[in-house]
Amino acid sequence: MFKTDKRTVTDFDAQRLQMLIAAAHHPESGLYAWLEKLRSLLQEAERVRSEEVDPGCVTMNSRIRLQDTTSLEILVFTLVFPATAMKRFERGFEESDVSILSPIGLSVLGRKAGDTICRRIRIADVLYQPEASGHYNL
Repeated sequence: MFKTDKRTVTDFDAQRLQMLIAAAHHPESGLYAWLEKLRSLLQEAERVRSEEVDPGCVTMNSRIRLQDTTSLEILVFTLVFPATAMKRFERGFEESDVSILSPIGLSVLGRKAGDTICRRIRIADVLYQPEASGHYNL
């Protein structure tokens, strides 16, 4: 499920994600396996400045559209930090967010529009990327 190809992560996102790992990382945590996967992803990723990231790259707080290439179903969501996902979940499903500490969140971070994950799910579009909109601190 987690491809090993090169991903691109902004320095700003990497710094915040490393703080998340440090704050929540202990073997007894139910998130330990996801944090380990995130740590590995960050170690292998190419890092770029926020101003230099490709506008089609999925960064934190990007809104993306996925499409199942078999059923043609579409899923649109924003990739967020776990605390944000929980706050919005409490308000209801009208705002679709996916935590970085989920299989789909880890699968899309650092990938680009057009990439395929899990053999049949394609990143159809990056509808909003903070960096492409000049929002370097989201």
